[in-house]
Amino acid sequence: MGAFIFLVQAEIIAALSLLATGQHDTGMQEVPADIRQSIAAHWLDYFDGAS
Repeated sequence: MGAFIFLVQAEIIAALSLLATGQHDTGMQEVPADIRQSIAAHWLDYFDGAS
C-alpha cells in the first residue's frame, strides 16, 4: 500500500461524518464533489511527490 490509502480513508471518514449528521436522503449516498476535491487538495499538499 502506498500513501494513496490515506486518500481513501479520508473519504471514508468524510462519508461517515455526513451520514452521522442525519442530513441526507435515504438511499445511495456519495460524498459531494467539493468535499472530495478538498480532500484531494490536502492530500496533494501533504504527499506531493511521495511514493
